[in-house]
Amino acid sequence: MILQLLSILDFLAGINLILLRFGIFKYSAWFFAIYLIFKGFIFFGDMGTIVDVAGAIFIILAIFGIFPFFTWLFVAWLMHKIFVSLA
Repeated sequence: MILQLLSILDFLAGINLILLRFGIFKYSAWFFAIYLIFKGFIFFGDMGTIVDVAGAIFIILAIFGIFPFFTWLFVAWLMHKIFVSLA
């Protein structure tokens, strides 16, 4: 149950990162960035959480308008987790 909730939050973080490309939902992006960093500290050591923390850094960059092309990799990473947890 908690794994599904975390996966849903990851999915929403990916959607929020897409919306940041269009300059909307900047305030909720701070929540998702802090959530991913916090989750990274809780589950420290797993390769997936290292990518989550990197995704949080890219969310923060996107909040400030910096949106490199490979940010889409982090969107895909965050959004695929819901399909893995529900399968």
